Amino acid sequence: MRLSQHAGRPRGMTNSTPTKLGGYEITSYEEIAMGCGVAFTATITKDGKKVLTVENSGRGGCHTYGGVGSDWAGWREAEAEFEAFAKEWNKNSGLAGFEDTDALVWHLIEVAALNQKRVVMFLLDDEDWFESGVGRSMKAGVTYEQAYTYIAKTFPGRSARIWNKTLSEFVTVEG
Repeated sequence: MRLSQHAGRPRGMTNSTPTKLGGYEITSYEEIAMGCGVAFTATITKDGKKVLTVENSGRGGCHTYGGVGSDWAGWREAEAEFEAFAKEWNKNSGLAGFEDTDALVWHLIEVAALNQKRVVMFLLDDEDWFESGVGRSMKAGVTYEQAYTYIAKTFPGRSARIWNKTLSEFVTVEG
């Protein structure tokens, strides 16, 4: 799977990464299935600027992080900042304090994949895409606005959330 540099952004938009994710995005993602898992390489950007590289061998174990270019001090600073953000981001999860940076990277990969979908994704009630991978989608060609209106009318009284590519998160559909 490959993700484009600006996965899911409407043309002409820049710096649309939500502050909820600290301005971090995954770009230049490439993966290959391995016997024990998925091997991948990717670039982590912050506010559109390349700050780290990340890879996993697909043979079990943690991700490996590296710098961008030859600025060793800048890499260590960027990695420390990413680690601090990941720890804060993951603090309320059931696995808080355990491989926080890896958990954030997996989340950012999912966000990038959702942003590249050509269909509008939505959830009902207790569905949680990030926990189970269960979600619903509109047929191809339906716009975000059309999907929002349809969901609001079709599922009144249900807890409906729709994927917003600009915010990179599921947002509540108001009936």
